[in-house]
Amino acid sequence: MRWAATYYDAVHLAAKAINEAKSLDSDRIRAAFATIKHAGLLANYGCDPKGNCNNQILIVEIKQGQPGIRSVVEF
Repeated sequence: MRWAATYYDAVHLAAKAINEAKSLDSDRIRAAFATIKHAGLLANYGCDPKGNCNNQILIVEIKQGQPGIRSVVEF
């Protein structure tokens, strides 16, 4: 379960790109990544034309079983 949130975000980001591409063609999916934004569990993702999809990371803290954003790291 250590990486569950990372995988969750990755799957949802990929699904958005596939839906945006309206195709399973890898070139169209790659191009679609540059057009999508995704508010994930760990970060707000926005991809550039080179396929870099993470410009910030959310530091999440669990209190009383509920996740909350403790801080945001932008790079």
